[in-house]
Amino acid sequence: MPRRTPAHRARRVATLVAVLVITLALGTSVVWASSRSASGKRVTSTSTPTGNRVLLVGDSLLWQSETQVTAALKLDGWDATIAASPGTTIEGWAAKMAKLVAKNDPDVIVVELGTNNCTVDECPRIARAIDKLMRHVPKTTPVHWLNVQNQPTYPAHPESVNNALAAATDRWSNITLVDMSAHFRNHPEWHQDDGLHFTTTGSEQLAALMMNAVGTAPR
Repeated sequence: MPRRTPAHRARRVATLVAVLVITLALGTSVVWASSRSASGKRVTSTSTPTGNRVLLVGDSLLWQSETQVTAALKLDGWDATIAASPGTTIEGWAAKMAKLVAKNDPDVIVVELGTNNCTVDECPRIARAIDKLMRHVPKTTPVHWLNVQNQPTYPAHPESVNNALAAATDRWSNITLVDMSAHFRNHPEWHQDDGLHFTTTGSEQLAALMMNAVGTAPR
């Protein structure tokens, strides 16, 4: 069976979200998330998840898309935990990663970080920040890391972030890069006026991109 594209998955996500919104309006309880809970280079991880627990870590892009992302992953059998906060960096989450991994015991991890990195002062330190975060992840756990968009004026040096992420795949064999930059390029209708944050449709596209990256949960 051919692999579903992010565009196809985005349509499924939009449909599921609409159904769940209607369900909520009718007063039925819906649980969105479990309590258990570059260069454009793409590298395939050598690790394969053995269970259905997925941990997602990110900044405002994931934070604003939590409903769509959780619904999308649930559609493919994933038990999702989302840890996201606006304005956060790779360094900020690296300090918390050990506790997140210990608490949630994820079978796969999705990282959407880097947009708030690489100001003039931070660029030289980004490789160390990536490594610090990855040291808290078991080497057998697949990590799908989204690169950053290169069309908005923020971050100031997106190419430096994406080059650092691409280089990290040489040091960490369990990282798979996901090309968020290419997926969102030339789609102003998916963005708010700042060209960075997403509209509802953009959040559905982010959900589809993440769902496409992790695939269907093991049964």
